[in-house]
Amino acid sequence: MSLLVGGITGYGAPGVVILTGGLIADTRTDGNSFAGIRVNDDGTIDKRTSLGGYQQISASTDWIIPNVLADDTYDVRIVNVVWNAGSSFWIQAAGENVWTHLGFPREWSVIDTDPTATGNQDVEFTLQIRRNGGSVIDSASFQLTADYET
Repeated sequence: MSLLVGGITGYGAPGVVILTGGLIADTRTDGNSFAGIRVNDDGTIDKRTSLGGYQQISASTDWIIPNVLADDTYDVRIVNVVWNAGSSFWIQAAGENVWTHLGFPREWSVIDTDPTATGNQDVEFTLQIRRNGGSVIDSASFQLTADYET
């Protein structure tokens, strides 16, 4: 789903808020494995893996297009969080169902630091964006999976 939001002087067309979810997975045999998502205050969304670091997911699916329309009047939150037993969900931004403004990058991730443990670190959630405390503009589901195996 996408929604047009108010334009800004110098831009004839309004911006488009659009989220496209997906799977972000990382498997390693030689060190800690992590997978995450970061919603940036510049209008972009990055995936994060242990080997790749931060990488923009796609310029065509940033959270607002054009990116110049990104500002701290937007809020982001996660809802519908489900993680497998024993997973450690690292929340840099805010916990479930807590709105936080996009004046700074906001990140959620999982990490697997035990190569002898069975299974992986895995979490699923829905990311939502709104403006000025209003209604949700758009949402998308993400799954983060980190696996450190020997």
